Order: sequence, then structure tokens, then C-alpha cells
Amino acid sequence: MKYPFKFCLFAIGFLLLSLPVFAVEESEAAMFIVIPDKVLQMQDSNGRIRMTQMDAAKRMQFLIEKATGELLPIYHASEAPKEGSVIYVGYGDHLVDRVDLPVEPEGYTVISSEDDLILVGTIAPAGTNNRAAPADLGLMHAVEAYAQEVMGYRFLLSSIEMDPDMFELGTVIPRMDLFSIPSDVHLQGHPVFAHRVPHGLPRGFMGLKTGSSRDFNINHVHDVPKWKRLYAKEHPELFVLNEDGTRNLEFLDYAEPLVLEKELEHLEKYFQSNGEINIGMLRPPNTQYIFAEPSDHYKDSYSEAALALREPDEGWGKQSNLWFDYIRRLSTEVKRRWPSMRIATLAYQWHYYPPDMDIPDNVDIMLCLMRSSTQNKQPEVFEYNLEQVKEWYKLVGNDKDRLFLWEYWCWPGLFVTPSTIAPHSMQKWLKEVEPYVSGVFINGEGYIQQDQYLAYYLWLRLLWNPEMDVDAEIADATEKFFGPAGESMNQFYTELIDGYELEWQNANLIWGQYYAHPDLYYAQSYPEKRIKKMASLLEYARQEVGLPPEIESEVRTGSAFYVPNIGEESAPLELSLKATESPIVNPAVIWSEGEVTWEGVVQPGQRLVFANDGGATLISENGLRSSVEAQGQLPAIPAGAAQVFHFRSKPDGKDATFDAKLTYGKEPEAANENSPKSVFARRLEWLRTPYFVFQPTVSNYALKQGLFVEATVAQENLGKVPSYEVSEVEILPEVIDDPIWQKASGVSSLVQGRASGGTPYLNYGFPADRETTFEAVFNKEGIALLLHGEGEPLEDEVVTVRVFDSDFVLYPGNPEGNAPYVRHIQSAGDLWSALLVFEWSALREDEKAVFYKDIVKETGAQQRTIPVQIERTRSKHSVYVWSPPLSSPWGDEPQGPGEFIVRPSGKSEE
Repeated sequence: MKYPFKFCLFAIGFLLLSLPVFAVEESEAAMFIVIPDKVLQMQDSNGRIRMTQMDAAKRMQFLIEKATGELLPIYHASEAPKEGSVIYVGYGDHLVDRVDLPVEPEGYTVISSEDDLILVGTIAPAGTNNRAAPADLGLMHAVEAYAQEVMGYRFLLSSIEMDPDMFELGTVIPRMDLFSIPSDVHLQGHPVFAHRVPHGLPRGFMGLKTGSSRDFNINHVHDVPKWKRLYAKEHPELFVLNEDGTRNLEFLDYAEPLVLEKELEHLEKYFQSNGEINIGMLRPPNTQYIFAEPSDHYKDSYSEAALALREPDEGWGKQSNLWFDYIRRLSTEVKRRWPSMRIATLAYQWHYYPPDMDIPDNVDIMLCLMRSSTQNKQPEVFEYNLEQVKEWYKLVGNDKDRLFLWEYWCWPGLFVTPSTIAPHSMQKWLKEVEPYVSGVFINGEGYIQQDQYLAYYLWLRLLWNPEMDVDAEIADATEKFFGPAGESMNQFYTELIDGYELEWQNANLIWGQYYAHPDLYYAQSYPEKRIKKMASLLEYARQEVGLPPEIESEVRTGSAFYVPNIGEESAPLELSLKATESPIVNPAVIWSEGEVTWEGVVQPGQRLVFANDGGATLISENGLRSSVEAQGQLPAIPAGAAQVFHFRSKPDGKDATFDAKLTYGKEPEAANENSPKSVFARRLEWLRTPYFVFQPTVSNYALKQGLFVEATVAQENLGKVPSYEVSEVEILPEVIDDPIWQKASGVSSLVQGRASGGTPYLNYGFPADRETTFEAVFNKEGIALLLHGEGEPLEDEVVTVRVFDSDFVLYPGNPEGNAPYVRHIQSAGDLWSALLVFEWSALREDEKAVFYKDIVKETGAQQRTIPVQIERTRSKHSVYVWSPPLSSPWGDEPQGPGEFIVRPSGKSEE
């Protein structure tokens, strides 16, 4: 067979670079590891040939050393001592007639023979996936199967590139005095799905049974910026033609024949140079595949050729004919020029639906489930996804080896805080699609919470064996990882999984699956009762492993703690705030019924302590203590109750981080600050913190944590439209300090958030990091609004008041740009105030008619409501609204704006 080029092999031990190189002196060792004289290449955890059998031997050496402290030497077969027990890692000539090799892709066999242990994997012969040399595809599975099933290892978050502490947290390491070989070992296995590749896990992770006997991978391929630099001037026709006749140089026009011509030129140079010359390919070919996929969010082209192929009414299929026509033309040339190569592409985004043409037989497809399988718990999503799989299966000639799935765990995971962990639903799905697809790529969320790694652990094991007992695996993991708290943690995960796998009633899934409204998560999946139960289970687990009743974390303005009390008595609180790199200015801790503050500055190294009796103490870096006067007092948490505490420092220091420690209730009997925490306690602390500690984030791709806090805040606002009673006055005020404001009903505040916020907390009504309050009065002429804003007004800062659909805009930092309805504005340091007066006559005619009918001309016995929304914007991410949005980033809000309630006190003349 002829190959386009040779691939360079990576250095031995690619995934074990972080391990020390052991220098083992020659000795008469009682036990040692033997590898073949001629080591074979071996796949890594992503299915790529980047390791050798030596790496598997080093993995075995590493695991034995971790469990026993013994460092076994490694020998090639011809150099091994004649005496001693041997661990054979990898098949070679020295094992002929001693073991039968597995034949299934990625299979493994582990047997004990006499005093020896033999671990071998399936060997794919030369020519498999167009590789020039044979490759061992199952050996690492053999090593890790023995480590788990015989030695007692469990791998959850187990990357050998992590620091030792994190490795120990994510790995159950058995403690053995001496490594010995049982006499009756016989392990065999192989995966049901040929392709099992996750995204978002650290390199060098262990024990998750990942891999790919198909060596398939595909993503966006064309480096359009490079194409632009090379061709935009001389060949603008390569790029998308806009409707107005201009060119969009960020995307290629695949209906233009010159695009294919240039692509083939690039491939010729790449193959002729053995991979040294790469022109415009983000993902160059491997031994088997030429990759082809347009840029993300590919735009429509209005060229004549593109228009002839586009289906404008087909949504996700509007460019299917255009793209797969390009693939058809490319496949013809690939078959002629490089007959051993195949093409890999996606069914994704605007070419997600099947095209009106056959798929050439040298093309393999990865179907990107635009309706995420994590929402397959909804029957309508399950059926829709299954239908898509079956349609594409037919299109690739009913050959499952040509069809793969791209599973979007990140949808809706990027836009929600609850864990989208659904192993039972995923098991049902994988059983259903197994006859149609070769495997799965998991587009993960990137969380570093332990439950997310449990989700990976279960998902990847289901890909290995869809018949696996999911509940037994969860019970085993919780028992092994949490010891005395194993049963409590098993119940915790049962609640977490049952909550998400619940079939939502009246579900309104935006764009099919990308987003689910907060009422589905926090009224159905995780209502207050379930949140309290989950928090209680973590508290029981805390007691069982001997952790003290405290929450400690680095925080900043906007962070919050969830504090439960499962005791039979009220729990007094003590809060310590320590400044680290930056000072804490005017710290405040806010809860639903009050706040405690201190007007002062905690300098780096100092610590401020709010005691449970209302006192406050400032402790210097060298331990000197001085009493300070705080405003307010921390509450005690009643038995069986919980409270959320929000942190805030002066707005100018809002990005400064500091350490917070909140202590509540009694110390557990097992707690002893002078003794080290057990590994069970450390694991629980690591898991528990992301549930009890909320950290705000403005990026969908950042770590999200604080489920209990977020649920509590959301549940306070679910289904509630903020209302404000507006008092009637005879004359509307003209100045900020008009005495008439004494007749106003009170003060209302804006919260953090915006209806279009992409991250959850921006939609849920968290306390603002800068206070904005308002008061209102009205009469038959109109309504007056008095606003007070914290923070020195910025030049581009905007406040918008929307009454019905009429917008009234205020520029606090640019008084000259304000409209006449802004009657008075003043600023003093980091505070500003503004008076706005809106006359009813300023509204649109239809709105005006409503006001005259319902407010001006009716008697005062009947109250009227005015829909209103107030929004303050200081920057892209600093937005404050009156009505907590509790909505989707893409609109379609179930919860409307706030309301002004007015009660006219008299009858107006007609």
C-alpha cells in the first residue's frame, strides 16, 4: 500500500513527561517488569499513536510504586534477569505460546501464569488506519484494568501531570505492604464503541477507558486568516459574497471552484513535503484522513453558484447541499490522487440536516447533535436526535463505521450552574444508537467539580459497556472515594442525578436545547426542598469525615456563601475576612433580612472578625487586636434553616479578592485541628466548596460554582414581578431635595443582571455591586422618578427607564446630553442623583390612551399598574435592572418587567 507521507513519532512517554525518570541499579530483584525487545507504538487516551509499550510499563511501574513504595525495574526481554517474578507488559516474541492475543479492537487480556503476570492488548497490524507499523491498541487498558480490578485503584480525576495532592484527591490509591501476584488472574475486555474521546480533561489522565481504534478526529479545518493574507488581493472571489456586493474575508465561498483548486494545491504540497509545508490548514491530514470543515458560524454567500445550492428555509440545513457538494467534488479528487485516504467532515450547524445527494463512499461523518443528548431525558429531544442519527446512517450506506457522534455536553452546560449529569438517560441513548454509530466525542464543560468527573467516569464506561450497572458504579465510587461518608454521598449523587434526569413538564427549550429557563431547573429539577436535602446530605458527610462546621474560600464582591444548619439548635456565626494582595474597603456582608458593615480599610495581612455578639475586631499581621465599631450584627441560623450571605467591598475595589471564613454551629467530635485531614475529608472539602460558595463569572467558559446560592436567589424571584406602590401628589417635584419626596412610598433597589446575560447569575437577581435605588410619585400630569446611583458616573454610563414600550434615557456622566425630562442631576464623589419627570403626553398614542383611560379619568378606588423596567449600564458586564430577568440569554422571557402600582385619589374631569 502506498502512503502519502510518513508521520514523525513523538518521544517515548509523551503522556508521562511529568513523571520522574527512575534510575534503578541492577540487582537481584524479586520482581521486575519486562517489555518486548522491539517495543510497538501504542495509542494515547485520545486514540492517537503517540506512545509505546514502554509508556504502559512506566504506567504499571508508577501505579505499583504509588501503592507500595516499591520501584520495580524495567527490562527489555533479552536483558531481563533469569530469576524472579515477572510482570510482562506488552506482547512480543518472548510471549509466543504463553498467551493468546485478544482480537477485538482495543481488547486486552491479563493472566497470571506460574509466578508471573502477563498484560497484553490487541495489536493492529501494519496498514490499519494506513499506519506503516503495527500498533498496540489495548495494552494501557490492560494495565488500568488490573490496577482497578485487582489492586483496588479507582480513577476519577487522575492525571499523572497533576500535582501529587490533586492526584491523590482524584484517585483511590490502595495501600499495600508488598506487591504480589495472585494465582488466579484472568481479565479480558474490549469496548462496544470504537471511538470514545473526551474533551476538557487534563492530559495523561488514567482509568477512564478512553481511546479510538479508528483514529478519527475532526473539527474546523480552514485557516481563513491565512487564506486572506495569501489570496484576498488577487482572488477575492474565494471569499463569501455579501448581499451588498462586498466580500466577507472571514469565510470561504465553497461554491467557488477556485476554493477546491487551492485546497488541492495545499494538500499536494503537504503530502510532497511529508507534512513540512502546511498552507492554510488548522488540522492537517493524519495517516488515514483528510479533514474538511468550514469555519464556525459560516456565513451565507450571495454568489450565483452559492445561491443555487442554498436552501434558505431549511435552517440548520440551509447550506447542506452547498457544503456536501464541495465534499463530493473533493472526494472525487482525493480518490483519484490519494486512493488510500478518506475524508472526515462534520454534519454541523447550517449543514446539519442531510443533503439532497449521496455521500461518497470515501467520506466519514461526525454528526454534531445540535439538540444536545444531555437533554435526551425529554422524549421529544430523544426522538428527534434518534431520527437524525438514523437518517445519516442511511446516507453513509448503513455502515456504522462511517458515522460518529459529537455529543455536546457543553449545551446547555455552558449556560447553567447545575450539573448536567444524566447517566441513566445516557445509557438509554447509547443502547439505542449503538447499531448506528461507531463512537462518540464528548464536548465537555471544562468544570473542575468532582461530580463532573463522575459524569465523565460514568459516560466513558457506558461507551465501553452500555449494559453497565450505573447505580452500582456510583455506589462503588462514593464508597471508595468518601469512606465513612460514602452512603451520604451516594444519596447526594442520587438527588443530583434524579433532579437533572427529571422529565420537565411544559418545557420550553430555547433553540431546541441550548437553554432551559430557570423555572425548569429551580422549580422542577432542583426546588427548595431538594436543594435543602442535598445541602443536608453534604453536611452529614462533613460530620462523618470530621470536617469542622465552617466555610472558607477566596471571595470578592459578588461572591456568596450558603450556610445550612442541620442541628437541633440555632447556630451562631463568626465571620473572618482577611485581606491578601489588595485592601478590603468598607466590607459588607448582606443577607435577605439585613447586613453587617464596617466603614474602614482592612490592609493586606490584616483580618477583620465579625463576632456573633455584634462585636468586631481588627487583627494585625503580627496578631495585635483592636476593637472596631461595626454596623449590624450577624444572625444565628435557626435549626433546620439555611441562609445566603453575599460579600461586598467598596465598588472601586470590586475586583480585589480576599479570604473569607465563616464558622457556624458546634465542632464535630472527630474534628481536631492539630491532626491532618484524612483523604476522605480533603475530597469532601474539595467537592463541597463549589456547592456552598458562589463565585460570579461573566464568561460562559469559566468555572461555575455555587449551585445552592444560585438556586436560593432564583427561587426568591421565580414567578415574582417586582411591584412598587407610587404615591399620588398634587404637584410633581422639580428638584432633587423637594420635600414632596417625603410622601413617596419608600425606596426600591436595582439588582445585578440583564435579560441578555449569557451567564446564569446575570439573569437571577443577585445583589448589585453598586447600589442603585429609586423612589417615585405621580399625578394626572405624569410621573417623577428620583434615582440615586453609587459609583462615580462614567461618561458613557446609561440609565434607561422603559414605561410600556417608551424609553426615557439618562446619562449620569454627561449632563449636556440629557433630554428635557431630566429635570435635575447632581454628583458628589462616587454618588450621583437624578430627577426624571415623564409626562403622560410623552408616551405613544396607544400607551397614552391607556393612561388617560385607566389613570387620569378613573376614580381612585381602583388601583392601576404600569409596566416599567429600569436598567443601568456601566460597562459590557456591569448592568443593573429592577426586575430580576430570570430569563434566557436569547430572549423569550417568561418573566416580564416590573410594575408601578398607582391608586388615583380623585376623579378627573372628562
